[in-house]
Amino acid sequence: MSLICRTTLALLLLPLGASAAPRICLVVGIVDGDTLTARCGQAGAYEQVKVRLAEIDAPEKKQPFGERSRQSLASLCFQREAVLRPTTIDR
Repeated sequence: MSLICRTTLALLLLPLGASAAPRICLVVGIVDGDTLTARCGQAGAYEQVKVRLAEIDAPEKKQPFGERSRQSLASLCFQREAVLRPTTIDR
């Protein structure tokens, strides 16, 4: 499961305010079905990055199935490594 998550996220993530180079990060939070928080960098110098999944439209937390969508993303990726490959910066 970890390998699938890592490969999928490597292709889909859009970090906010991150550089264009791929980075290996640890997923530390799930906001909703298409947004998560990752911790990148070396121990003692971590950077927390908010990430939106590219080309994914999931319900917001308060919409129908929003919590279920968040739980599904969490079961795939929470506390797992992900390769962030930015394609653009979101607003």
